[in-house]
Amino acid sequence: MNIGVLEKFINIASSRKLELLAGLCILGTIIFLHVTNLQYGGSLIRDETNSVKLATRPLAAAIKDDLTYDSFPLFSIVVFHFWSFITASDQGFRILGFLIGLATVAAFWFNSRWMGLGLPFLSWSIFEFNYTAVRYGDYVRAYSLGIFFIILSFSLIWKLTTTPKFNGKLFALACLLAVLSVQTMYQNAFLLLAICLAGIAVAFRHKEWQKIRLIMAVGLFAAVSLLPYVGFIKRANDWMTVSKSVNDPNTMWRVMAAALGVTSPILILIFVALFAAGTLIFYFWRSRNEIPPNRRDLFDFSILALFIGSSIFLVFLQKTKIPAQTYYFIPLLAVAAICIESIFIAVVSNPKLQRVLKVLMALCFLFLTIKINLEFLKTRTTNIDIIAERLPSLTEKNDLILLNPWLIGVSFERYYKGQTPWLTLPPIDDLSIFRYVVLQKKIAEENPTAPALASVEKTLSSGGRVWLIGLIGSSTREKPTVNYMAPYMYYWSWQLQEFMDRHAEKRKLIDLNIEQEVNSYENFPLIVFQGWKK
Repeated sequence: MNIGVLEKFINIASSRKLELLAGLCILGTIIFLHVTNLQYGGSLIRDETNSVKLATRPLAAAIKDDLTYDSFPLFSIVVFHFWSFITASDQGFRILGFLIGLATVAAFWFNSRWMGLGLPFLSWSIFEFNYTAVRYGDYVRAYSLGIFFIILSFSLIWKLTTTPKFNGKLFALACLLAVLSVQTMYQNAFLLLAICLAGIAVAFRHKEWQKIRLIMAVGLFAAVSLLPYVGFIKRANDWMTVSKSVNDPNTMWRVMAAALGVTSPILILIFVALFAAGTLIFYFWRSRNEIPPNRRDLFDFSILALFIGSSIFLVFLQKTKIPAQTYYFIPLLAVAAICIESIFIAVVSNPKLQRVLKVLMALCFLFLTIKINLEFLKTRTTNIDIIAERLPSLTEKNDLILLNPWLIGVSFERYYKGQTPWLTLPPIDDLSIFRYVVLQKKIAEENPTAPALASVEKTLSSGGRVWLIGLIGSSTREKPTVNYMAPYMYYWSWQLQEFMDRHAEKRKLIDLNIEQEVNSYENFPLIVFQGWKK
């Protein structure tokens, strides 16, 4: 293809009408994915149930007694609390998650508009064409709400960095959104720190001291707003050990790659290419002095925000030993999506070429991911509600329902309406929310599963049946030497397996006949045990 033909193609493909048409296609697909998730998601998983139970309590009691047990600050609880006055049903909360998810889509648009990036094709594609971001972002948790605020904070700190004169309204809005971002998710504090440091670095290069003071003030307001949580965090440290895990580099990379989705190799390739091109253009190209300063500022700001944010976030997960989950990475993914789009705009200077390449990459992401995204989003989030609904017609009053692991008891308590007694392994008396301090006490006991196994023995020996929801058996046959929850749950599962192999005469796996596929995160078997042998 000669230069003339290529230029003609770019001129045609970069027309505003085609760009708008592609934008509507991309946006329509994104909305369709969120609608699909809303339609097929089903009931609430245990984490969402925990949030709903917390939000539907009297607000003062939820803050005073239970905030220390939650993974998030206050703001999302307040939002969920007032939404519960409208509806407290599963579908009602699913609609709230859907609306907040769509607000995040809009936040990407506002971010691109305020930063002068054009339509956010890359941001939308990287984040929204990722089933992890859509499914877990629309959960009844704080993720999408926190992402909404951190996206807008990114663009406002950039505007503070580049606006020639002091703008009081802009500064006030940046402070407000920064505070809301950290009041919604603790993780946002690290991302906000990275964004502020990136802005300070750009302002420092231009020796703009007032802008440095303004950006520092934004970060300071956000940091000060977290001071009331110091007491909650200190109390949480007393029991947080039980929820820890070992986050080795291989585990971290595997979870992060899963969060990036099927396009992770393409994303990494695009970023490396843009980083290399930007470094050559802005730092080694002989005519770099002819490059408009705002392009280099945008490149430096985005690269620094991404590198610093990623580094702090990963070090935080590694040092705190919080079990790495794919949904922990979606706030970082949102910031990374903005950074990559910003870097692209800084590196590719021709506006027509920008539009063509952004549209082509977005369509590429769409076609590569649409099938797997729909397959995942059409899965149910849980089968606990189905089991809880069917058990009353299967069980009798002299039977026993046993749940393992204990975590699913939080969901089961919401959905089970039958008369048959039930308990968890080990027995946890208070399952209103996740109170890990109770589990910590159980771990300290010599044999915490003994009461549950005694109830199983009493039921089976008297002719009743035991209905197990969840796991049985594991390879962990030695009592753990560290007080982490996961090894103990595996050990207790092995104890249950040994006990049932020795004493139960019959066992049968119940076919639940669920036509819709259930997400593996909370897809538990139902097994019935009958008969007693000494």
